[in-house]
Amino acid sequence: MEKFTDYSHKNQYRLIKAQLPAGKRNDCNLLPVVYLMAGNEEFRNKVTHFINWNEGEIDWSNLLNSNDDIEELTILIKLSAELYSHKQMISIYDLINKLDKNNFSMVLMLLQNIKEGFHFNTYEIDNLDSYIQKGCL
Repeated sequence: MEKFTDYSHKNQYRLIKAQLPAGKRNDCNLLPVVYLMAGNEEFRNKVTHFINWNEGEIDWSNLLNSNDDIEELTILIKLSAELYSHKQMISIYDLINKLDKNNFSMVLMLLQNIKEGFHFNTYEIDNLDSYIQKGCL
């Protein structure tokens, strides 16, 4: 499970990715968001309300402006927007000091996958270890 926190994370990633239109399943900007959704149920529940599943588009403006009292959730939303748009929205300080251990570990794993040149471009139901492969970024 070196690319995911555990099997449940990997399986959720597969299930969420399958809901995207075929043309968006390899979107290198969108798939880190899917990765975070797969790893955090509260984040997934929040972001799901702002996704147009038919188009595979996220309503970032409304998502970022939605009021949320949970600081960790706000940090994950800003991080996902930053990874999607490549515009700085979150500080390293917030990641280190405001995420719990599980979310911090998941974020580090995602960043390591991105840094190593991995992206999420393969969708095969029968081979769960193939979802992250070298290529993008």
